[in-house]
Amino acid sequence: MKTILSGSGVLLIALSCLAADLTNNAGKVFSNAKVIRVEPDGLNISHAGGIAKLYFWELPESVQKQYGYDPTNAVAYRKQVTAAQQGYQQKHLDTDVRVTQAQEQAKQQEASSNEQRRLYQESTTYVDEDGVTHHRHFPVDRITEMGGQMGSRPPQPPP
Repeated sequence: MKTILSGSGVLLIALSCLAADLTNNAGKVFSNAKVIRVEPDGLNISHAGGIAKLYFWELPESVQKQYGYDPTNAVAYRKQVTAAQQGYQQKHLDTDVRVTQAQEQAKQQEASSNEQRRLYQESTTYVDEDGVTHHRHFPVDRITEMGGQMGSRPPQPPP
């Protein structure tokens, strides 16, 4: 396969300067087509409408012969390309899954923190019958039960 690719490179240099209309087997015409790259399974071309990959099995036999199409090499090349694409997609799928899991974990942690903050605020403040808000001060043993350090104050909620 390396021989085909290096031979194709020489052929590519010779033919890349030529621009002509190229018609596939379905009758679609690619005007002012220039070969950008020759691969074992087809041609990458630039044409008046943009860039395209034309597979050899979509092209007339004369074009296949001109560029040295070998169906066996083409199948092997397609398998390599497909395997590489699947590996790339799996890598990115794995990354997407990890990102989604991390985002979900962050949401859960935030919800847990919000719930803890709400419970703390409910347990440390009260409103008396006159509508005045008071903050409770807990004895040291109560602070320890709430998860604080001995002699420390209960954690303050963020503003």
